[in-house]
Amino acid sequence: MNGEPGGPDRSTVYERVTEEVSSACESVIEDYVAGRGGRLVPEVVEILRSDAAAVFAEGAALEAMALLAERRGELLDLYFTQPTGDGQFGMPSPAMHDLVIFLRSRLSGQDAVLRLPVGTPPVAFTLLLIAAQAITQAGEDRQEATRTVFDRLRNAPVELVVRAGDLAYALDGVHGYRPEQVRRDQVRRILTGAVPLDAAGLSGEHLWLALNLNARPDIRGLMSIFAADPLPGGAETRTEWSLLPGNPALVRLSIDCIEPVLVRFAIAFDLSRHREVLDVAARSDQLLVVGREPGAEAAGQERLSALIVPHNGRSLARLLAQAAG
Repeated sequence: MNGEPGGPDRSTVYERVTEEVSSACESVIEDYVAGRGGRLVPEVVEILRSDAAAVFAEGAALEAMALLAERRGELLDLYFTQPTGDGQFGMPSPAMHDLVIFLRSRLSGQDAVLRLPVGTPPVAFTLLLIAAQAITQAGEDRQEATRTVFDRLRNAPVELVVRAGDLAYALDGVHGYRPEQVRRDQVRRILTGAVPLDAAGLSGEHLWLALNLNARPDIRGLMSIFAADPLPGGAETRTEWSLLPGNPALVRLSIDCIEPVLVRFAIAFDLSRHREVLDVAARSDQLLVVGREPGAEAAGQERLSALIVPHNGRSLARLLAQAAG
């Protein structure tokens, strides 16, 4: 799907899709914002399954989220609700949380990557729901907010000034694909859900990793919980190390925080740049994940507690040995 939504084309979405597609997408947003329910007619459903609809929908969602951030100051997860059952208008809305993170990362100036699993239904409708929900949260005058989003999308879209991002479906195997396509799919697997690593160092015997949390208020919220009410033993977590050999070789640490709230994220390492950090991690059984470099706190910033993350250092050591030879 990359090269469509999130691709490098710097023209506006209205120049890249037909009027039929843009009108169908606009009507879905308008109906949701106005509170008009009902199932979509088959003709609109068919349009929303197209790549062109995904192009428009991603642009609209990005524009609406930018407006929401401008008016509310932050793009919280609670603004975006996964529909239940068949969902609004009788269409599935897969990967909403992941798509919100992807768009938020783009708006934060990060190199956003999202690899959708094989079999994921078309995401245009989900992106349109994200756009509509952002509009409903942007102010009391929903019609004005809708007009503002469409006007900016047509004349001065934010997607032309933020990083393009890399949104794509996973390949259904390796047969029939060129080596560079397979490699890119594997890189997407490593980078999906990864939070940018700003810095790393030692605090006593513990390795700390400072992450850029601009696009992850859920992780900041988890850290704030521990700052206000530290739990004995820290968060309940599951972790897994994985390796993508090659040039560059990439290492991924997947982290699932189970308690006190469910938060999933990952940290990706370029082996050539982060070898010393990984060597230290391989000799330990836990690390500290922090929201900023220790000692870099500024007045007025929220207090964040480090997450103590147990991990399998021996597993990482085996991967590093495999990469070396």
